[in-house]
Amino acid sequence: KKLKLNRLYGLLVHNPNDLIGKNSEIIFNRLMDYKRMQYAKKIGVSVYSIKEAKKILDKFKLDIIQIPINIFNQEFLNGNFLENIKRNHIEIHARSIFFQGMAIQDINKIDTYFKNEINKFKIFDQDCESNYINKIKKSLEFVYSNKYINKYVLGFNDLNQFKEVISIKLSKKNLNSFSKYAINNKTITNPSKWKINK
Repeated sequence: KKLKLNRLYGLLVHNPNDLIGKNSEIIFNRLMDYKRMQYAKKIGVSVYSIKEAKKILDKFKLDIIQIPINIFNQEFLNGNFLENIKRNHIEIHARSIFFQGMAIQDINKIDTYFKNEINKFKIFDQDCESNYINKIKKSLEFVYSNKYINKYVLGFNDLNQFKEVISIKLSKKNLNSFSKYAINNKTITNPSKWKINK
């Protein structure tokens, strides 16, 4: 009612553990009820890792999976995971495209929590500077170049950021050219594990 809509496009479970734990069947059945009643066209889940996604998709038939994917977190590019999902007609929605804002942060303002991976941030920063490319644009081109991703979830701090993003003209790039930025430490790539100074 607040959105003034008759039906949502997608209704997603925010916490993946809700579709893994003891009440998962109840929650999934309720989602299916909403779909049958046409409150939502599609149902899905937002996950943090491939392991979580596999557990859930082995158990339930969903329409959408929302994944974190960005310059630094490239876990979901490993193997044929995204290809297999698409083969099962599941939509892939990308979130955390700017790595919670860290990908476009001033390099001198990166929290000390990331000090062991600071070289990845520096390489990305230097590449953008030497190629005269905006870090926002390069971050967007990374996900835009992935043929398996259907939709993108973006966050903005203000109207100016929104205008900047929608004005950017994107082009497809070779995904291999982004592999040098990948961080494999899950305490860094998973924001739920961050211990940073506020």
